[in-house]
Amino acid sequence: MPDANLFSKEFFDHVSTYFSQLALSHRYYDSIDIQNVADKDDQLSVIISASIGIHKSSTAFGLNKDNNVWKMNIYPIIENKKKKIEE
Repeated sequence: MPDANLFSKEFFDHVSTYFSQLALSHRYYDSIDIQNVADKDDQLSVIISASIGIHKSSTAFGLNKDNNVWKMNIYPIIENKKKKIEE
């Protein structure tokens, strides 16, 4: 994980629009499902689903527990977006 300044720059350069679009598309969500990750007590997957008519959209997010606080693990998303730009 990079320092805070680099993380902020990479977030806004690579995924801020992506997360804004996700927020809009899931603002009227139908369900939130929580799944354990490989029997680890400090990791979860949260799946948010929204549907309109016959169309359904779901997005999964990884959460890591750090000092009893659940935090979104979004840096892998940033790294994936950076790789796609480099290709």
